[in-house]
Amino acid sequence: MRAFLIDFENVKSAGLAGIEDLAPDDHVVILYSVNSNTISFEMHQKILQSKTPIEYFQIRRGGKNSLDFQLSSLLGWLLSSGKYSHLFIISNDNGFEI
Repeated sequence: MRAFLIDFENVKSAGLAGIEDLAPDDHVVILYSVNSNTISFEMHQKILQSKTPIEYFQIRRGGKNSLDFQLSSLLGWLLSSGKYSHLFIISNDNGFEI
């Protein structure tokens, strides 16, 4: 099973490209803030057609890198669960590069 953590603040709708092709046992988590709370109608339709469970987390506390810190914490929690064979971070933020 795979998990995809989407930094919507950095990638917007383009970061969800291909969501309609994911498997039912995949898991998508979209993290967003007031800086990134809009989505195109086309992408909204693709999300609705997706067979993949999708969760949304609104980051309510502002500040530089707030969303990144939340994403990192969620990543650690998902890693510790042992449920996922692969974890992907979809972001344009260079801070997540290995």
